[in-house]
Amino acid sequence: MFGFFNITLLRIIRVARTMRIVEHVGWFEGFDSLHILITAICSSFSVLVWSSLIIFSLLVAGALTSHALLQEYMYDGGYTEAQRQAVYKYFGSFTRSFISMFEMTFASHATITRTLMENVNESWAAFFLAYKCIVSLSVMKVISGVFMHETFKVCGENDDLMIIQKKRTTAEYTRKMTKLFERAAGGSGSISRKEFEQVMQDQWIRTWLSAMEINVNNVERLWMLLDDGDGRLTAEALVRGFARLKGGAKSIHVLAHVKEMQAEMVKLKAIGDSVEEVRATLAKMQLNQMPSPYEVSSTTV
Repeated sequence: MFGFFNITLLRIIRVARTMRIVEHVGWFEGFDSLHILITAICSSFSVLVWSSLIIFSLLVAGALTSHALLQEYMYDGGYTEAQRQAVYKYFGSFTRSFISMFEMTFASHATITRTLMENVNESWAAFFLAYKCIVSLSVMKVISGVFMHETFKVCGENDDLMIIQKKRTTAEYTRKMTKLFERAAGGSGSISRKEFEQVMQDQWIRTWLSAMEINVNNVERLWMLLDDGDGRLTAEALVRGFARLKGGAKSIHVLAHVKEMQAEMVKLKAIGDSVEEVRATLAKMQLNQMPSPYEVSSTTV
């Protein structure tokens, strides 16, 4: 028995090691959804434990309360045996009450609520409806939201998934831009500015590029940003250029431009200071009625 257990354990470990290896294999990209599920379930274990404790506490509180309030009714001889048996079926003991509260939380509450309304009192409808609204429509929704948050967090922080999704996005974007280039080039290896402007007159292409967050309002400026200086655009240059222009201005780009402008302002200030020094020197020479060094040099020549 122990030998069989050891062999099974070794096989499980071997399979786990194999799965770690195939993460770096190309065909693993087709199983990224399974990878998300497994990783999200593992990372949500702590959330599962705490949410289970909260739900268990609510179920225990509800079961104890309902069982204590209905215990006197179930032993009261003033009611028929059928009525007491109907209530005992759901709340005759703590275990029955706990299962009934569990059923009301995760399934339908109509049968249990109507049983107490018809056999005990209609005021029990308010109790169970309040419990259903608080637990099922509030607590359970919050717990579901936390689980979804953990799933999105795993998807956003997993390095392998980010690489796979980035590769897929790049491949799809390259395919679309290549399709646009083939339509514009008509079989040639590159397109000119005139051909580019003709293609950009197509309203469908303009709408398509706008949907991909590419501003096409100014075609001339768009060409200037895409062209490398040779007056022709290849498929690679088109893909690379549109990828660079996609979306709005990002913070890193804005900060880079601000840094460049600050550096240029420092240079301009240094030039202005030099000009002011020259002006001050010339003014001082004129006040002292001394010939300017520029005049002396021209006279010597």
